[in-house]
Amino acid sequence: MRRLNAFDAQFLAAESGNTHGHYCGLIVCGPREDGSSITREDVVALVAERIDRLPVLRWRVAPAPLGIAHPVVVDGPVEIGEHVTEERLEAPADGRAVAGVIERMLVERMDRSRPLWELRVVHGLAEGRTAIVAALHHAVADGLSAGYVFATLQDPAPPVPDHPPGEVVPRTAPGRPALLAGAVASAVTHPVGALRRARRTLANLDQTPTLRSFPGVRALSLGARRRAGRDGASSEYVQAPRTRLNGPLSPERRVAFETFPFAEIRRIKAAHGVTINDVVVALIAGALRRRLSATGDLPDEPLVAFIPVSVRPLEELTAFGNQFSSFIVPLPTDRATALERLRGAHEAMAQAKARHRDVPDTLLPDANGLIPPVLFGPVSSAAVRLLGSGALAPPMNLLLSNVPGPPKPLSMAGAPVIAQLPMSLVLDGVGLNITAVSYAQDLAVGAVADAEALPDAWDLMTDLQTELDELSATADAAADQG
Repeated sequence: MRRLNAFDAQFLAAESGNTHGHYCGLIVCGPREDGSSITREDVVALVAERIDRLPVLRWRVAPAPLGIAHPVVVDGPVEIGEHVTEERLEAPADGRAVAGVIERMLVERMDRSRPLWELRVVHGLAEGRTAIVAALHHAVADGLSAGYVFATLQDPAPPVPDHPPGEVVPRTAPGRPALLAGAVASAVTHPVGALRRARRTLANLDQTPTLRSFPGVRALSLGARRRAGRDGASSEYVQAPRTRLNGPLSPERRVAFETFPFAEIRRIKAAHGVTINDVVVALIAGALRRRLSATGDLPDEPLVAFIPVSVRPLEELTAFGNQFSSFIVPLPTDRATALERLRGAHEAMAQAKARHRDVPDTLLPDANGLIPPVLFGPVSSAAVRLLGSGALAPPMNLLLSNVPGPPKPLSMAGAPVIAQLPMSLVLDGVGLNITAVSYAQDLAVGAVADAEALPDAWDLMTDLQTELDELSATADAAADQG
């Protein structure tokens, strides 16, 4: 059996009310050379052909008896047809119509009695295109490993590792005695491991994305650092202002997405001697400044983003689960010009990396591991509700990811893949998630927001284009000066 760690389990335990733990990806396919479009039957056949390479699509979550340990995942047969659905939109459907499909999927809780994924084939797009919306639960895959899943369903598929790393999950479901025995063993060893890692975890608790805003956490971490002789390490604390992005989740979501020329991102990077990440952060900071200014909601202080950072070796993509750490980064939304925001993004990312040097890669599972599994579900749900209540200062204003994707065009069941667009999840208290993924010659940006926090999500895509235009002008100016 493969037991979920405390961080994986959090995405299940925190699900309640309007909070859900799955996210989506969007693959847009053009017609084949013969003019035909990809069908549901094509997708079912493709998954059946490649599911042996994708154990995560076979995993079903099995709770531990009496809740004394975290759940395990059980490998077994899958009724693929139950996971591949289809929907036909009124033609010619545009991006907003497809976004509506994703919005509905994001608020539909996944059935835990079967593997936690779905592929929905959406017909009716303009120019004979077809969309495939892929939903996958965060408990079993982070962004990088989910990218591997989606890439394996396309051609050319990534190579199969000679020796897939990670624990092998038996394909015969264990009975209740085996589940109970495993849960008892985990319940005995869990506190030992948690205590062994407690000192290092407490010293960095104020760098965790949710616990950092709870009363006493900052003082607890400072005290632990002093006792460890690390008075100056990670001492800077970044406080997020209150904004309309931070509040309890409503029952609805808003999804928006757009693609931008990756060559232009690279040109801006080269002109100013910064990184791709710096440019992406500056773009998003500028777009958020424009959007919140337009509605009179821009705070004087910088917005604060939680930026996940993968710690997964590339050879362990097939191990699945969650393997990432995080930066807590102030975005330069308080700076007036695009060039100032780019410089601010570069400075903020450099400072975040410096703060992060003392943070263990396993901080997020270790921090969640301080909570006994038998209390984990109620505590996680209560913590998420408290963050959305407004009683605490927001730990961050948004989640922001930048994930490298396939550098060359792919196909799916013989149909060319025109675009790949990412959509992640939101939680109580943090009602906006922006993800950027590169694909071939494009940088795709997808925003998922609470419908009340950001009803103007599509306007944010326009703001991104405006910010990119201004940054391009600074690159032109830099070239003229050179």
